[in-house]
Amino acid sequence: MTGVLGLLLGFFGLPTIVSSPTAKTVRETAPVTATPPPASPGPTAGPTDKQSPAAPLEPIRKTNIHMTIRYYLSFSLDPVTPREGEGDFNFFALGDGEINSTGGTVVRLDPGQQGSLDVCISDTRYVRRLEVAELTPGTQLCVVNKANVGLIEIRALPDPKASSSYLTFDATIWRQAVRPEGTH
Repeated sequence: MTGVLGLLLGFFGLPTIVSSPTAKTVRETAPVTATPPPASPGPTAGPTDKQSPAAPLEPIRKTNIHMTIRYYLSFSLDPVTPREGEGDFNFFALGDGEINSTGGTVVRLDPGQQGSLDVCISDTRYVRRLEVAELTPGTQLCVVNKANVGLIEIRALPDPKASSSYLTFDATIWRQAVRPEGTH
């Protein structure tokens, strides 16, 4: 009898014979099927590598900004206030003054054209710079860089008789609104 018991223990193991909690149990498993996510759409036609965001972004609005020559407005820094140097939206003292963007694009919207995030992302009538003399109160400008979008509305032009030359404008900024193709 001892020999038979030793043979059973050696073949099956003690945990199996006495229903030990450490005994291995086999559970039936259900088959699992993996489905890949739908393919992302291919590149859009046109020269731009920007897309509208999937979800609406809450814009930052700042009104009555006074920005003097050799200052800029950064779309990514807080607080949204003019700073000395160059950045997303610049005002320079070349001739009667000019505006441009360092590392971004500027589009002057047509009179009566209403600026928005979608308009600013999709309009590609880029200019390198704009002379202040070309602007009038109410002019809207789209300024787009690699991540952020700004809608600038000119409120007042520099007064040539004033001791300080500055632009007055409103800014609407959408941060992280520009995404390279293929990202979500």
